[in-house]
Amino acid sequence: MRQITSAPLAVAYLLAAVLALAPRSLALQAPSSGALPFAARHAASWPGAPGTPPRAFALPAATYPASSPLQTAAVPAGDLLFVAASIGGPEDPAWLFDIERDRKLWSDAQAETNNVTGGAFADGGTELFLAGGDTNGGTVTRADLTGFHPSWSVVYDPLGSGPFDVHVDEARRLLYVLAHPLPGPESALLAIDIDPDHPTYLQVVATTHNLTVNPIVERFALSASGNRAAVLSALMRQLHVVDTDPASPTYMRVLFQGPVPVSGPFPVVTSAVVTSDDGQVIVSIQRGGGMPSSLGRFDLSSSSWIDHNPALPGIQNIGPDSAPAADLGAAVFDVDIAGDDTFAVACGWGGAGWAGRLDLDPAVPSLWMWTAYAPGVGLTDAWALDLASDDQLLAIETERRVLLLHPGTGAVVHSFPLALATNIYLVRQG
Repeated sequence: MRQITSAPLAVAYLLAAVLALAPRSLALQAPSSGALPFAARHAASWPGAPGTPPRAFALPAATYPASSPLQTAAVPAGDLLFVAASIGGPEDPAWLFDIERDRKLWSDAQAETNNVTGGAFADGGTELFLAGGDTNGGTVTRADLTGFHPSWSVVYDPLGSGPFDVHVDEARRLLYVLAHPLPGPESALLAIDIDPDHPTYLQVVATTHNLTVNPIVERFALSASGNRAAVLSALMRQLHVVDTDPASPTYMRVLFQGPVPVSGPFPVVTSAVVTSDDGQVIVSIQRGGGMPSSLGRFDLSSSSWIDHNPALPGIQNIGPDSAPAADLGAAVFDVDIAGDDTFAVACGWGGAGWAGRLDLDPAVPSLWMWTAYAPGVGLTDAWALDLASDDQLLAIETERRVLLLHPGTGAVVHSFPLALATNIYLVRQG
């Protein structure tokens, strides 16, 4: 999700301001000296490495009117970029681009793209699931992308509010949805069967119980293995870890629930990722007053937070108080991680907008290094980003366009124009 909309913000901020947090710490033995440089680990294969030719795009850009479907060919599977915005009213604009062929396939403002707060491609990019809606109701919708333009159908329509976010376990053909299934404050994570060969196709097959009644529970992450989900209570600064392994005896149970270590005025937890080995959760934390953001890391094996500066009391996240200090910008909002867990990326809309890369050593948690991107173009309103499934391209939205960056260098590979300056909250590559 890219927008916090489900509860009165003033009340939630007040609750958050008085909440006393006392999380446990997994202290590192020494301050981080920095992970191996990104280029040293990816120089042989990364497209942004020195001397590597830039990625080629097959066709010149072609733009079609919003009222017209693509006239030349059906939507190709893979190499797709979906972008969604929220500007008010019952229909919000969205775009679908073909990255490889450098063209816009479709754009329109429809009820199915109203206030999209979560999205996930599935089945090799031939279908797209969206979560969204407003106070009048929301749904999970499915877009069939095998034709000339998206064909929409409703997959899930809760009696309560939401749905807020969706992620796909492609191997098991399960769609996970965060919503309020019934009227009331309780949030739940639900699993929907998306295998058309099953008799339970597009039905809810599992759900959590007693996940949380905290307000503003609208974002979650699913690990690449599909075995763990990390759910965030944004303004209560809580992390909830759920077992999402269908073969486990604790499937859809909450394995951990506790506070995220935060500091500074009005901290908000905004996004999370789970490493592919189900070993860590990375949480992005923004603070009020234009103060620098930070990234917290939770160790799942010990159910404790990693301390990035044992010389200071309490738990220090990667940020201004870590050792070494990391110069994250203000108002971080999105984070993603590479498939091999060797780096994560984050962006925020504070100041003039910013983005950067966190190099990691999966074998040695104490080794990490933050590098701010300097793409040479503005990153105004950088609310959302998304790594391609092969980690070769980073899509990041900014004012009036979506940029495609090389994650290794931060250099701009390409960009797609958008007929909207602000309020662009979601990008997904598929």
